[in-house]
Amino acid sequence: MEQWHKEDEHKTIVSRIEKLPAEQRDYQIQSIYARALNNLNREKEALTALMELTEEGKDDPLWHYHVGYAYFYMGGREAESIPHFEKAITLGDEDATVHY
Repeated sequence: MEQWHKEDEHKTIVSRIEKLPAEQRDYQIQSIYARALNNLNREKEALTALMELTEEGKDDPLWHYHVGYAYFYMGGREAESIPHFEKAITLGDEDATVHY
């Protein structure tokens, strides 16, 4: 899936993950799914997928980054993205995009 991400094959990622039974969608798979949805401009769906991981993601900088990203690009919800970007930085995310 990481290779598909590098090749911008986000539709392939979404398609493959949607075929998985729910019990096989662990934290990592669901996070990858949400990232792919974000990259397809399907932020509302990404946010829904991420909200299912709230407890597990609360200390994960990437989870906060992806939530912030979804809010930021949904339009009209940019203010909701800021706490998540800030939390991602606090938790150690060094990605320049997050800091920007």
